[in-house]
Amino acid sequence: MSIYEPVLITGLFQTEEYARLVFGTGLQPDRIDELVAIRMERQAVLTGPRPPVVVLLIRESVLRDVPQEVRCGQCKRLLDIAGLPNISIQVLPACANVFEATGFQVLTFERSTDVAYIEGAGGNGQMLADAVAVQNLAVLFNVARSEALSATESAALIQTIMEDT
Repeated sequence: MSIYEPVLITGLFQTEEYARLVFGTGLQPDRIDELVAIRMERQAVLTGPRPPVVVLLIRESVLRDVPQEVRCGQCKRLLDIAGLPNISIQVLPACANVFEATGFQVLTFERSTDVAYIEGAGGNGQMLADAVAVQNLAVLFNVARSEALSATESAALIQTIMEDT
């Protein structure tokens, strides 16, 4: 999984508190509880018997925009996840010349065709199966990744942001 996130922490890496904030606008409390529980259960895939390899590319501004009351816990979660052998987190520093405003994921499979998912407003994202469109997003991801800090430098920046809370 190659994930580019310019706006928020991706669901697989969210803490429960951050997920509550994400889902908190306009939903009834019982619906929020249900969605948060589903999101937390999905995260088990990261440590299951055959966990996916995930590369998360995230803008520095996303980390700095995490509300202060949950920032420390969310940054700690990212640092903990980054310690897994199948996870790489790289931060695009504020000075990076990457201007893609929409989050997307490229999903690569061993025995199936690659697909991509592009974020959309209000949960109206779009799945792409067209090989050319998926390849174009894979190239875009790699071009953006070339502007990112290394995984080690990214962890140090996340640690600094966490400590500045």
